[in-house]
Amino acid sequence: MVPLILAHPRPLAPQGAVPLASTTALPGTVGGLLPEVTLNTARTSRSATDLRPALIVLLPVACECPDAVHEIVGQTREGTPIPTYLVAPWIDDPSLDSLVRQPDAAARLAVGYSDPGSSLARLYRADPRQPTLLLVAADGRLVQSPRTFTVGDRLEGWLGALPGR
Repeated sequence: MVPLILAHPRPLAPQGAVPLASTTALPGTVGGLLPEVTLNTARTSRSATDLRPALIVLLPVACECPDAVHEIVGQTREGTPIPTYLVAPWIDDPSLDSLVRQPDAAARLAVGYSDPGSSLARLYRADPRQPTLLLVAADGRLVQSPRTFTVGDRLEGWLGALPGR
């Protein structure tokens, strides 16, 4: 008798990212693409156009907003999770790292980037005191108008505009 050995096939390689949309809408407007802005972490950099699909949370300067971040991240995990990115307008500020790590904030469920030129905050007219939310489709288009978030806001209807959610 010869033993039969079954091997599991190798998993398929993940499909590449959805190509960026071809659109006439301007960056900063609904239907427009995110701009080619370089975002940084302590270890790497990445183009804003690579953050898709996503909820991008533009943090105000000196953000004292762990409760807001906690609520935002929690709501993006309801139903089909949405990748969430915290983008700060400052470089190497330890408060971004603590917002990403703290259990009462993002609890490691979001990735933090800095936008040293505050390009995204300026383009999308981010609120100077509260987080501003950008909902980005897999093809890089802005799905909804930017939204200021205040503790207690519910996002399910707004997030529901993301295709595939």
